[in-house]
Amino acid sequence: MTRHELANAMIKGLHTPNVREDQMAYVHVSEKRPLCKACALGCALIGSLDGDTREAERIYRYKDQTETIKTVYDIFSDLLGISPELALEIEFKHLNGMPVQQIAAWLKTSEGNHV
Repeated sequence: MTRHELANAMIKGLHTPNVREDQMAYVHVSEKRPLCKACALGCALIGSLDGDTREAERIYRYKDQTETIKTVYDIFSDLLGISPELALEIEFKHLNGMPVQQIAAWLKTSEGNHV
């Protein structure tokens, strides 16, 4: 996935009905109400799956539980086709207060050696 594709998937995921940006939840779908909390990488995963929040949560949880030696950045790297370094950089920006919209804009305007 290119940086532009990643940014577009992130925005698509963020604008999926009932998705709320959250710094502490990678991809979490509430069982009691139609709400999904997702971080920037989680939004990108949701967007890459055409807004299917339940599928995004399912495949993230499966990889997290079965590939215990991998970090969360490795998992999102595999799922999104990006480098673990870029996944880490996105997570760092989000945890430090940069909103998903701004991260997506940064992805579209920045140049990097890793995708």
